[in-house]
Amino acid sequence: MNASIESTPPGEPLPRKTSRFLKLSLLVLLVVAIIALFHFTPFGKYQAEWNKAMLYMQNHQLGWLVPVAFVALAASFVMVGMPRLAVCAAGGAAFGFFWGMLWAEIGTVLGSYALFLFARRTGRERILRRWPALERYSLALTQGGIGTVVIARQLPINGFFVSVTLALTQLTHSQYLIGTALGYIPQAIPVTLMGAGVGQSMSFARSASYVLIAVCWLIVVGIFLKRFRNLPGAKGEGTPAQAPTSANPPEG
Repeated sequence: MNASIESTPPGEPLPRKTSRFLKLSLLVLLVVAIIALFHFTPFGKYQAEWNKAMLYMQNHQLGWLVPVAFVALAASFVMVGMPRLAVCAAGGAAFGFFWGMLWAEIGTVLGSYALFLFARRTGRERILRRWPALERYSLALTQGGIGTVVIARQLPINGFFVSVTLALTQLTHSQYLIGTALGYIPQAIPVTLMGAGVGQSMSFARSASYVLIAVCWLIVVGIFLKRFRNLPGAKGEGTPAQAPTSANPPEG
């Protein structure tokens, strides 16, 4: 067969760029389909009832407990390894974009910090016995500061392992907290927008605009991260790798 028309050999994974594009496309299609379901089918009544229930609880005398409970649950879920972006989507659906992102940010940062403290208290040796692959990541990040934490939060790795790895470095508590809070924002914005577009009662055009803004934001962030990785020294050449790559943490 002519090599110019050969496709990817069977059994080999798709190129990373293709895989990411497919994931983003499927996510957007799913969100648009759910929005259309709520706007053009009888399922819309469930969205309206959900919004009425949330509005009633927030306007109640003890309505301040609703965001407090959400923050506490978000922190608990993140601490045990739940993807934080799911919390952002839930926050957008429950409280709208601004308040949803605020409460999700507070909850996820608190959960990550609690995990950081727990890992520090557990000790480096015990953690590396459980996850030896984290050693090479901690060595790569050990000389950094706030900027290192911000970039680490963009990695396609479950946030649980990022927090534990950062706990193995020489980062101060303030560097970890500030870097985590800033590093969570780029990915939280589009996901919270999508959550608000699905969960909040608004016109179909406005819901679709939320999704469009989210997609544009993801593209901009992706271009920025790609340019950053291409900068000299950004790839961390020369970093010791003392753990086998087959033991890498799972993506999340």
